[in-house]
Amino acid sequence: MHDARGNYLRILSVVTLSSAAIFVWGCDNSTNPCAGLSKICSNCARFAVDCNEDIFKNMILLPCSLKNMSVAKSKLSRLDNDSFQQVAMLKILNLGGNKLDTKDIDKYAFRGLEYLEHLTLNRNQNIFKLKMWWFEDLKSLTFFDAHGCVINSIYESIFNSTRNLQHIDLSGNKINFLDKDVFKDLKKLTILNLDGNSVSTLADNAFSGSFMAINGEYSVISFRYNKFKTWNETIGIQHLQELNKLDLYGNPIACNCEIRWFHAWLQTANVSVNASCATTSSGAKHSTPVQDFDVGSLHCSIQAWIVVVASVSSVLVVLLLVAIMYRLNIRKMYHKFSLRRHYKQLETVT
Repeated sequence: MHDARGNYLRILSVVTLSSAAIFVWGCDNSTNPCAGLSKICSNCARFAVDCNEDIFKNMILLPCSLKNMSVAKSKLSRLDNDSFQQVAMLKILNLGGNKLDTKDIDKYAFRGLEYLEHLTLNRNQNIFKLKMWWFEDLKSLTFFDAHGCVINSIYESIFNSTRNLQHIDLSGNKINFLDKDVFKDLKKLTILNLDGNSVSTLADNAFSGSFMAINGEYSVISFRYNKFKTWNETIGIQHLQELNKLDLYGNPIACNCEIRWFHAWLQTANVSVNASCATTSSGAKHSTPVQDFDVGSLHCSIQAWIVVVASVSSVLVVLLLVAIMYRLNIRKMYHKFSLRRHYKQLETVT
């Protein structure tokens, strides 16, 4: 009797847990995946789907085994919190070419996607900012593509949770500001593409701790068609031992006295660099590769008038300091001189 009752309770528990799991999981475990989605998905299988924006009203019909989901080139305009909780095993998610707006992607839209490796948001022309909350659960992310949006700045905290990133594509945006630590400590990063933006400067040691993975991958930093006029030693590019290529093609680089460090580094660097002089110190247009530019033609010595001005300024500063330090003595001397002069005038009168 007790055994029968125990078995009954165990069966009831299993049924209850299974029902709860199905309710939470909310996806299709049947052998006929995507049944009823023929008008929403042009391609649907147990591991991959290619659908339009209406799929978000029918997520419960998707197979639990889904790994690859594409809702691209559709009319998708918003993402609510927990939009993908029913397909939490996703590894690839493509949302490119839609009408997504930063304001209409909720804070936790990508929550629960702990296994996601590839995220594509490209060509959504109302995404003007990336929010750090979108990436909080994306700890497995290796590939992020947001090219062709209208992003204007990237802040430090964006990639704090995605330390496994290998490929970042932010090309074709309107980025003119990069936080000082945004690309630091991404040890597995191999490709960083910011072509076609408006970046003109980078912080000191901008890539410290990144591009460190020794995995045979070809490593590239690309800033083609940005607004760099020079490339400073403080950026720390010379410390990236695993970097293979730096691409600065199409930047308005001025080959003047500020370029001397970069030119000297290029002579010995084990890095392929694509960078040409846009102008010379005289203002003339140029197209010579920076590494081939004749720095001997530059007149970077200190001019004589600068030396004279500096010397005179130094003397004036010294005199001012002396006057401040001995102001009391100077005042006493002046007072004595005034008294003597007054007495002499009295003697003359009498």
